[in-house]
Amino acid sequence: MDFLGIFAAVCSTSASVPQLIDKKPRHLNQASVMLRGTSGISWAVYGFLKGEYALMVSSSIVFVIECILFIKSRVGVSDQTSANDT
Repeated sequence: MDFLGIFAAVCSTSASVPQLIDKKPRHLNQASVMLRGTSGISWAVYGFLKGEYALMVSSSIVFVIECILFIKSRVGVSDQTSANDT
C-alpha cells in the first residue's frame, strides 16, 4: 500500500517538471498554475497537521515548482511583449 502512495506522490510532484525545464517559454495558463500551487500548499499544511510528512514534503515541492512556473510564465510574457514592441 505504501508503494502506491509513493508512486502517486512522485507522479503528482513531477507532473510539471517538463514545463519547468523547457528552454522556450510556452503559454502557461496562469490560473491553472496558481490553482496547482494553492493545492500544493494546502496539501502541505494538511500533511503537517495530520503528521503525514511524506505528503507535506511532496506537496511543498509541488508548490515550489508551481511558483517557479508562474514566475517563468510572467517573464515569458514580458519578454514576448518587449519583442513585439520593437
